[in-house]
Amino acid sequence: MSSYDFVLEQDIDVSPPALHAFLCDLNNYIPLHPLIQSIQQLTPRDELPRAKCYRVVDRIPVGPVTSALLA
Repeated sequence: MSSYDFVLEQDIDVSPPALHAFLCDLNNYIPLHPLIQSIQQLTPRDELPRAKCYRVVDRIPVGPVTSALLA
């Protein structure tokens, strides 16, 4: 079996704080990733009050059930 590697490196002119802020806002991922339908921030859990929790809905079917059938 053959295997292939692919490496892409791209430099962007952005400050580290601006990049960090962009990557930490998960809503920025929706237009970038074709499988993400929605991202909803959930309320913090009592045992982890500083943690951010999210519900991500994607287009990947799980068995015979898809998120479109659940909506």
